[in-house]
Amino acid sequence: MPSKRIDHYLNTLLDFLSKGSSDSRPRKLTVCLSVAILIVTVYFGTKPFNFISRNDLEFASKTNGLSFNQSSIEGESSQRAIAYTLDSLSLAENQPISILLELTPTRKPDGLGTLIQLHDAGTQPPLIVAQWQSHLTVRSRRSASSSNRPYREIGLRDCLENGETVSLLISSSETDAFIYVNGVLAERKPGFTLIDPDASNTAQIVLGSSASGEQYWIGEMNRLAIFDQQVNPQEIRSGSIYPLIEYSFQNSKDTTIPNLRSEAFALQTPFRFKPIQLKRFAPLSDWDPNRSGQYQDTILNLFGFIPIGLVFFLFIGRELNNRTLQFIGVVLACFILSFAIEYAQIYLPSRSPSHLDLLGNSLGGCIAAIIGIRLKIEGDKRSQSIGN
Repeated sequence: MPSKRIDHYLNTLLDFLSKGSSDSRPRKLTVCLSVAILIVTVYFGTKPFNFISRNDLEFASKTNGLSFNQSSIEGESSQRAIAYTLDSLSLAENQPISILLELTPTRKPDGLGTLIQLHDAGTQPPLIVAQWQSHLTVRSRRSASSSNRPYREIGLRDCLENGETVSLLISSSETDAFIYVNGVLAERKPGFTLIDPDASNTAQIVLGSSASGEQYWIGEMNRLAIFDQQVNPQEIRSGSIYPLIEYSFQNSKDTTIPNLRSEAFALQTPFRFKPIQLKRFAPLSDWDPNRSGQYQDTILNLFGFIPIGLVFFLFIGRELNNRTLQFIGVVLACFILSFAIEYAQIYLPSRSPSHLDLLGNSLGGCIAAIIGIRLKIEGDKRSQSIGN
């Protein structure tokens, strides 16, 4: 019995494609099903629909800390947190700089988790201090003329364990970089400077995620101080050197955390999540077979657009008789819909637009167009046999 119903509906679909059916009820059912498939496709492409989202920042009054992205621990993965300055820090080439961080990670990030980023709207930020798994990563932007990856990198393994408070001091002279953990020198990198040696610029300070709201970090930050010179833990403890920027993360009803050292560089903590840079479409080169869920996402993007591609063909195939135009029309419709969904993801905190997704959806449209053309050929043959 079910097979007879499937055959009946398939025959109705073939009649619809060949304009051979005079019964309006199957046509209405086909239109309703098409609308449902379109809604489902848009739903999965734009959920959780939080275009206006809460900034996932909380003051921890007991520890005088600022908590980032704690909702993800409670199972709410659609929220993100960000804090940033409106003022820009001047960065001179080979400038000595030191960053003191006291923090407690509460969960390993998915990929890179940004502790602090210096942002100047370039493709690669001048400086990123981040957590990867339980490791510390420091990335300094390379010269634009470099033929290798756009950043230099140093790091330290297994210094960021969940629930353990740690004091990090990342400092550089004009020639070398130093990493101190809990007051002890853990790494020295000769020839490495935190600031790009071939460029002078200014940059905003961003905490808890990248400037676009991606690469979010999960944990509590208890202290941040930035020095415009090379320092060591002994000099900081003695009080002989004062930072250019320092924040105390005490509970505040205001959305601004003042810089304790001057009126400049106040830290903005808006109630609504609002990154200071729009997300960019991730390039195809970002595809990583070792990344968790990468193959699954690729397959879903490919096969997930076949149903909506067939829906487009139901209507395009009935109006166009040229198979090449049918194919182009379906693929173009899938591309436009996919681009609209990916563009909408720019404004969704937990979603990221990708050229790979756009390519996968378009290839799904190609498969749907081929299937649709084959079905239309069968439908035309069936109409001719009935007519004879």
